[in-house]
Amino acid sequence: MKYIILAYLKRILFFFYYLFMMVKIPMEYNRSHKTGELRYLSDKDFVIWKKSMLQMLRTYCFYGYNSRVRQIISTFSDSEIEVIRNSDPPAADIPIVVLCEKNDLKRLQMLVKHYRTLGVQRFAFLDNGSEDGTFEWLIEQKDIDLYRCMQPYQTLVKEGWMNRVVSYYGFHRWYILTDSDELMVYKGMESHPLEDLVHYAERHGIKRIKGLTLDTYSKKRLFGKTDNIREEYRWIDTDSYLEIETLRGTKMVKRLIGGPRYRLMGSGITLSKFPLVYFEPGMVSDSAHYQFPHDCIDHCPCNVGILHFKFIDKDLDEYEKRAGKMTGFSGGGKFYRQYLDYIKKNGNKSFMYEGSAEFTDSTVIDRIRLIDPIGLDNK
Repeated sequence: MKYIILAYLKRILFFFYYLFMMVKIPMEYNRSHKTGELRYLSDKDFVIWKKSMLQMLRTYCFYGYNSRVRQIISTFSDSEIEVIRNSDPPAADIPIVVLCEKNDLKRLQMLVKHYRTLGVQRFAFLDNGSEDGTFEWLIEQKDIDLYRCMQPYQTLVKEGWMNRVVSYYGFHRWYILTDSDELMVYKGMESHPLEDLVHYAERHGIKRIKGLTLDTYSKKRLFGKTDNIREEYRWIDTDSYLEIETLRGTKMVKRLIGGPRYRLMGSGITLSKFPLVYFEPGMVSDSAHYQFPHDCIDHCPCNVGILHFKFIDKDLDEYEKRAGKMTGFSGGGKFYRQYLDYIKKNGNKSFMYEGSAEFTDSTVIDRIRLIDPIGLDNK
């Protein structure tokens, strides 16, 4: 009886919290709009974003996520984002690559080269105060629209920024939502630009393409010095991935885990992501792995890979910073503490094992059991 009463009290508290937020959120939006921070949005789109985020809050309200949703919403409306350069977007079937970054010049150069090769014509990057030459390099790239926000980074704050950048270009178009250490790869990409993948998705009524994160490593020790990240970090696991179910808001969704971090460190971090999405009214990016609403991802097949360059030379010092519980990273730095504990016990040895495969071209994707590649050559 005690637990039943507590459950009802919790629901009542959430109910009043939601009523409070119904008043507070529109006030924040209206203030931001009047002061010019969100004036670029049309009245119609402004209302759509507001309703979408309130719907997300209502969906999450009784499932313990109300505080995280509140942070995404507040960041979207309150962040002081400086527009360094933006431009008219390309055709809606050519994805815009959107990411937030700080001090990651090497990987950004690799990422931009990768997506230019696949036919991307527009990038939209938010710089969070880079000091390593990244910002200056980005300014020189004419196909990169550049935004800047100097507020402290947190995982959920980043999602607010991502939504904010997407809102500059609007709904009814394709985006690649990514981090600076990720490259989406798909079977046939050597002869099929991203436009072909988008057209396949449109013909089959697909609005979000699911990917499996593939941690890359070299034959050398972890965090070794490298001049060419893509060339040296070209090995991936092929058979260490698992599929489990997890509750996301009100939905049970399939979650992918595995890779060398699971195989060697026991890390159950989520590896499934939806990097290529068609943003339409009602959609909100609510984490690095999913977009709200979650109805259409319930039983979505995994069609692409995401090469993840996470253990290069400069990362060790950064992970020691992120391991602190108050750094604002997902899990309170828990995953970074796992990495550091493993290295302390085992040294910086390579992740290589009998199931490692060299990612020489996109046909390697066929060897990964949980990926069901799209057959672009059979369209």
